[in-house]
Amino acid sequence: MNIEKFKKIFIAPAKASEGFVDNEKFYDSLQTQISLLPFTSNTSISNFDNKCSLRGITGEFFRKCSEYDVNAVHNYEVDVEDPVSQYLSQNSMTPEKIKKFNDIMRDLMYDQNHFVPIDSTFLKYIPVDSIVKNNKLTTSKYGDGQKKLADYIFSMYNSVIKLEDSSSRNNLFSKSIKDALNYKFANVSSNKSDYYILPFVKKQFSRDIQWFLTKQDYVILKYIDLLLYFYACYSVVQTTLKLDVKKISDSLDKPEDLYYILNNESASKKRDVVLHGWTTKMSNQYLQKLFGRIQAIDILNVVLTDDDCENSFIGLYPDILKKLNEKPFAQEKDDCEKLLAIYKNKKLELINHRQTSKKIMASSLPDIEVNSYDEFLIKLETLCKQLISSEYEGRFPNRVNNLMKVRLLQTRQGRGSSVLVLDEDMLTFLIAMVTKEERCKLKDMYDKFKEYGIRFDLHTRQAIEEQLLKLNILERKSDSGEAQYVKIVL
Repeated sequence: MNIEKFKKIFIAPAKASEGFVDNEKFYDSLQTQISLLPFTSNTSISNFDNKCSLRGITGEFFRKCSEYDVNAVHNYEVDVEDPVSQYLSQNSMTPEKIKKFNDIMRDLMYDQNHFVPIDSTFLKYIPVDSIVKNNKLTTSKYGDGQKKLADYIFSMYNSVIKLEDSSSRNNLFSKSIKDALNYKFANVSSNKSDYYILPFVKKQFSRDIQWFLTKQDYVILKYIDLLLYFYACYSVVQTTLKLDVKKISDSLDKPEDLYYILNNESASKKRDVVLHGWTTKMSNQYLQKLFGRIQAIDILNVVLTDDDCENSFIGLYPDILKKLNEKPFAQEKDDCEKLLAIYKNKKLELINHRQTSKKIMASSLPDIEVNSYDEFLIKLETLCKQLISSEYEGRFPNRVNNLMKVRLLQTRQGRGSSVLVLDEDMLTFLIAMVTKEERCKLKDMYDKFKEYGIRFDLHTRQAIEEQLLKLNILERKSDSGEAQYVKIVL
């Protein structure tokens, strides 16, 4: 167990005037060895909620997937018209024809100060949210949130997928614009992202995006935002649910079930969406300790990797326990207790030193004696959860809730419950995705949703079937209605 590496990352020198023991203080590092969620604890630097666009995530994601480094289109005239005009001029087009070409291009690709992609290969030019600061264009806190989510989704990306080949057949008009813009940005891309992604999420994303990118361009342009947003939420929720030492025996190869309803349904307190949905499994009490849960797993990944393994990680609790069990506990008992003691004493001192935090009594914390790896993991997580600065407790819940409330989470007034919902567009897209647009028995469709941890109670199933009937995409094999089939083509 690499205690020295832990000290190097989490213990920093303090000024004598600050009054810390041994002139050392704990440094509240987060996600140093393993990056679990695309959030920060600082609200002024990065944020994502329904005030910003899903398109920014899409643009940044496709830039990261590009073979070449690509700059987003922030200024249409400078970033599009100028390089296209220069390119056409170099290819002997007359000024009159260049002007006509630019007029047509502007009609198609410029709308109310926004760049509009005319096919999927132009998605990589969509910018993230920006602001002008000190006369310079800079990424806003919402743009930074979009970038983090794009990095997160890119970590699910399988390098064998060639996104550049997914568009519809090129026409001469589009090809000329692409050649001009690609000529401007010709350096080989070095994009990389290292978030931890659950194995089943990574596998499903690889499969689903390969299927999706075979669709027609108008389908890609219409639904790509939903695909990437769904996967960002899906991965965040499933990862968050597994950041619990009590689930150390749970499989990392399948999702945990959560109930959904349609967004126009009511949600009584007896509905499964309340009893077995967001409010129960992702309660505020659970999310308020998310900072501590993440820090505990981060510390374990730090001490179980070598000094030169900055970009590698072990994983979540099942992987951590497997790694620990490579050595007998008796051999590591002293180091386990030493780590607990250092964390407990230094973090407690830090918390009680802060003016903004509530004082914590040492007697309220667990002792450091442990007699098994399981007990060691439980006590470390308990310490990390109890020793959270009060200002951090609300930040991660807000991050998770803000992301989900863009399209998948609603708070029902009068009940104080948040419920997971699907609107008509999201339901239609997800049915197409889980069935891969193939004719499917209704029962099999619901089973396919379960593969993503999405469950519906009887009331919601009836509501879904009524909606499918209205759309004329639900068919019965016989008048008895015993066999029902659904087929959605995007």
